[in-house]
Amino acid sequence: MKVENNLKNRCGIFLFYDRDGIVDDYILYMLKDLRQNLSYLLVVCNGEPGEEGLKRLQSESDEVLIRANHGFDVGGYREGLFYLGFKELQKYDEIVLFNYTFFGGIYPFSEMFEKMSTKDLDFWGITKHHKVEVDPYGKNRYGYMPEHIQSHFLVLRNSLVSSDDYKEFIISMKNPESYVDSICDYETILTKHFEDLGYKWEVYADTARYERYAYCPVMFYIKDMLEKDRCPIIKRRSFFTDYKDFLINTCGQSSVEAYDYIRNHTDYDVNMIWDNILRVENISEVHKVMQFNYCMPEQVSYDGETLENMQAAIWVKQTESLVFYQEFLENRNCDIVLYGSAENTKKVASAAGAAHLTIAPEEPETYQEFLAAVQKNHKPGIQYYALLVMDTVEKIRPYSNEISNVFKDWKCIFASDEYMINQKHTFLENPRMGLGIPPVPDFGEFFAKYADGWAGNYEKVSEYLDRIAVRVNKKKEIAPLIPTEGAVMIKADCLCSDSMTEALKEPVEDDVFYIALPFIVQGMRYYTGTLYSNEYAAVDITNSDYMMRELNKAVFDKYGANYHSVVADRVKNNILEQPPQPPVIDNNWKARTKRRLKKVLPEKIYLKGKKYYFHLRGREFKG
Repeated sequence: MKVENNLKNRCGIFLFYDRDGIVDDYILYMLKDLRQNLSYLLVVCNGEPGEEGLKRLQSESDEVLIRANHGFDVGGYREGLFYLGFKELQKYDEIVLFNYTFFGGIYPFSEMFEKMSTKDLDFWGITKHHKVEVDPYGKNRYGYMPEHIQSHFLVLRNSLVSSDDYKEFIISMKNPESYVDSICDYETILTKHFEDLGYKWEVYADTARYERYAYCPVMFYIKDMLEKDRCPIIKRRSFFTDYKDFLINTCGQSSVEAYDYIRNHTDYDVNMIWDNILRVENISEVHKVMQFNYCMPEQVSYDGETLENMQAAIWVKQTESLVFYQEFLENRNCDIVLYGSAENTKKVASAAGAAHLTIAPEEPETYQEFLAAVQKNHKPGIQYYALLVMDTVEKIRPYSNEISNVFKDWKCIFASDEYMINQKHTFLENPRMGLGIPPVPDFGEFFAKYADGWAGNYEKVSEYLDRIAVRVNKKKEIAPLIPTEGAVMIKADCLCSDSMTEALKEPVEDDVFYIALPFIVQGMRYYTGTLYSNEYAAVDITNSDYMMRELNKAVFDKYGANYHSVVADRVKNNILEQPPQPPVIDNNWKARTKRRLKKVLPEKIYLKGKKYYFHLRGREFKG
């Protein structure tokens, strides 16, 4: 059936869930846009929204239904449908089922409704997943994953909703008990089920051209869909999904390309994306998917930018290794402030020869005290701080490991005045970046020390974040972002915030605070980027490639070569690659065959055949 788009005789059922019961701006923006195309909107909440969240949902809907958080989106859709009842639903031309798992409208949803209203269909959606020849979950009724409309946005026309076929389907269905159940027993079967019954369907963003290129174009070709199809949504998962999904299908560029397109070519406010993602998701996963790595030159800088509004604050713990830091201090024009004992700071000042160097009166004994002192001395004009620590390199032999770590940290935070300017420009281009850190060391002793990323401090970090009321998504199985020796570039807005002040009041070991720092910044709704000078980036790329190739040699020989994620799973589960095995031969059958051949063949032919057989088996024939 076709519909008259200008009448907007549509009922929307929106499934909402948030772990904190918070309704972010992206939700209101989406509902406000969609509501212009609906005559009635019911919001179904899986779980209690907060008081403020409920008011926000009520402001952009006709009714809010709150239910227990079970059954996933399928359970919420079913309860919304049953709450309204089929008699009421049949009054509408279309029933729009959609949820909170995407950002939109990147473009006005009215464009989509207008186009789809001209098509003779029984149900439709925005995007589809292509057919997968195997059943990845082993639970699909069809034995494979059929092509299907993705359930984050599904429109049912009256011709389907009023049918006995649909009523039987939705009523007889059980609410899923797991994510896999919701995929296998609802999303992936609905389209084929009704197509087989003769109902017609399409999707707005036609991705037929990507068939055989990607199973899920909305994840891996979303930039093209935004640009060429005016797809009005992007999945939230595009910003944090398990990175192995990208490595299986791409080199990892998909989400970055899509985000850059949205930011530069649409009117959608990307702050709505970050307000939600930084509140809810794990920053390490976001960092990987969004490629928050920034490589900048040391010897040239952006035109028009200066060192104004920047300061380097250095905590001088020890000076016995000053020779390894001195090259970074000589002939500098940036504002440098030294913190530490009078003896140590004077020694550094006399060796530095920097034009704009001062000594602060504070003598911090911990990294937190150092940051508190920088806070106290903050000048209103300063917008970015390079925070550095000068310490002895004589910790673990060979000392060359520590010297290389100093080289890495200071190169990537304080390489040159030009490099400082380039960092400032990078922060200006990425206003939601609040903290920049050097890459985590993976050479020498550090390869083992930071094997899991936490260096054995996960529980301590978690307890500390709880004490300072920083509630962010941290996972023990996912390595955190760490400024391992305290070298960072940080926005003054973050360093001098009330949240940071409270964090500095709660004492904790330096190694624990280093790990906690990116989480504290995330709590302020800023992300952490990894900074590389062009000279150190060349070294790090070589190191990473060499280490991966050497591990591959050892791992592939034992576990076989395959996709990275497959090999990783084999190693975790100790699944060795099995060499090809010779076919099992029934010895009784072999003996019977031998006797029969000897009986029916002339002796000369039999011996010739036996000699050839022995030759094939690599055995000596003795006649």
